[in-house]
Amino acid sequence: MLPDRQILAEQAHRRETRLYIILPLVVGIVVVVAGGVIALLLPQRLQVSLIADLLVTVLLLCPSVLCLFAVAIGFVAAAAAMNKAHTGAGKLLGRAEGLSARMLDTTNRATETINQKTINLSVKLAFLEKLLDVYERPALPPKDERK
Repeated sequence: MLPDRQILAEQAHRRETRLYIILPLVVGIVVVVAGGVIALLLPQRLQVSLIADLLVTVLLLCPSVLCLFAVAIGFVAAAAAMNKAHTGAGKLLGRAEGLSARMLDTTNRATETINQKTINLSVKLAFLEKLLDVYERPALPPKDERK
């Protein structure tokens, strides 16, 4: 029974080959030859232009569209992925912004507390400044008064 299946599979393969490969090739060749014959038989400018446009479409644009279809699908997938990444990054950046604001608040409060304690200590120790001035080197008089 296996040879019958194999024969059926080979026949199906040949039929698909004729349908999907050979038939489009023959149709394309017929279109190109017909366009060339029409261009030779009717050398008026309008017919030649129409045939040239048809041939450019058939021979250049259609294969380009088929070949670049995968690239276009890739770009669509990349755009969808970027949209998803943008949404996810927005949530993460929102959390980072909140954390940064809390850190700024904490830092400002800590520096304010340190500044207050430093100022209070400076006020309490201000009397020592007069005592410590004794050991300072005397300032030189200005140049014009030195003579």
